[in-house]
Amino acid sequence: MEVRHRLMISATGSNVGKTTVTMGVMDALMRRGLNLCGFKSGPDYIDPMFHRKVLGIPSYNLDLFLMGGDYVRSSLARRSAGCDVAILEGAMGFYDGMGTGSEGSAWDLSQVTETPVLLVVEAAGMGASLAALVSGYANFRENRIIGILINQGNPMLKGYYEKILKEHTGLPLLGILPRVEGASISSRHLGLETAEEIQDLRERIKLLGDAVEEHVDLDLLLELTEVEAMDTPPQGKVANEEVTMAIARDRAFSFYYEDSLEALRERGVRLIPFSPLAGETIPSGVQGVYLGGGYPELHLEELTKNEKFFGDLRSFYEEGGILLAECGGFMTLLEGFQGEEFHPLAGLLPGKVSMTSRLQNFGYTQLTAKRDSLLAGEGERLRAHEFHYSKAELEGGDFQAQKPGREALRTTAYGSHHGYMGYPHIHLASAPQAMERMIQKMKEWKEEHDNEGE
Repeated sequence: MEVRHRLMISATGSNVGKTTVTMGVMDALMRRGLNLCGFKSGPDYIDPMFHRKVLGIPSYNLDLFLMGGDYVRSSLARRSAGCDVAILEGAMGFYDGMGTGSEGSAWDLSQVTETPVLLVVEAAGMGASLAALVSGYANFRENRIIGILINQGNPMLKGYYEKILKEHTGLPLLGILPRVEGASISSRHLGLETAEEIQDLRERIKLLGDAVEEHVDLDLLLELTEVEAMDTPPQGKVANEEVTMAIARDRAFSFYYEDSLEALRERGVRLIPFSPLAGETIPSGVQGVYLGGGYPELHLEELTKNEKFFGDLRSFYEEGGILLAECGGFMTLLEGFQGEEFHPLAGLLPGKVSMTSRLQNFGYTQLTAKRDSLLAGEGERLRAHEFHYSKAELEGGDFQAQKPGREALRTTAYGSHHGYMGYPHIHLASAPQAMERMIQKMKEWKEEHDNEGE
């Protein structure tokens, strides 16, 4: 039996420090010469960026709602092949899933992928109450919890807490991490600051790795996370490049699923990155433009100076070019952003957008196409998710959106034969029919333009 290590780092809830713990564990294990790969439970775009900064390679999302169990297992097996340790970072609290249940939760993912779980807790002000808390998680339902890590605690109390946990839960304490001064990561309206915005991130990672090396029993952690290597699914043949898509990638547009981009490349799509914030515009000769989500609202001054980008974007779409714009990318297509001042945007779609004080239409959703469009035929369904504080005056009406387990419907997003533009994010790699429709439209538009040039 070929042995590997697989570990999920989960927690009792949000804001307990899963991401900083994950970065510290990754860094400490890499110092041992181990080959690591990273994954994130759920649809989060930001945490995989931090994983990548530690590992130097992409980290991938594993989302049971968007992708389904078969895709998740296949992706994990494929991307962890050859890795000594696969580390999965959980989302929210361990059992927190859709609605009032645990479907799609970190717990659900750990069960589906047979992954051992390290549960991160905070124990400030607790004595025996820590055992009650941990017992609740350990006994709530069948699980794969193999040990406990106390974060932002006092390492001098390790013997005290070890005795409490051993007597009342039987679970080992893997360590107590102190608060690491200078290594915290600030949050804002969509979660943590992105990795690219933190100038001294490498130094912070080192501090976290130092703390893990000193205070966490890594030998025991590796012992408890031994698993049989997963069977690797066969790799499909990579298609020759036939079409080209420009992809906006900078601090304003950074929310992309790495495996969706890889799937596009494997299907023969050449991706050309460009930066609207740097004054760049759509590269010539492309058949598609992908504007992902991100933080355009934080970079309005730089963005609105790039009038050529806005003009080229309007012309590209009006001429029939393929356009995929999600969330922040969709916002950029509207007439303007209304804050204390009005900032004109591309004006490709009607209405203004502004920020609100709360999340809008947060969570998973199922989209049903009301007419044939770029990603779906009439009546076809796409799974998606939304996470935004902004609100558009008009957000489109070409899809019906329904949250899992709810009857209420709303209309959202714009769909045309050559465009998808809306708040909901689509995971293209797990929606192969939608991806194939888009690629075919790009091929058709390329052929039309090639014929026109003859």
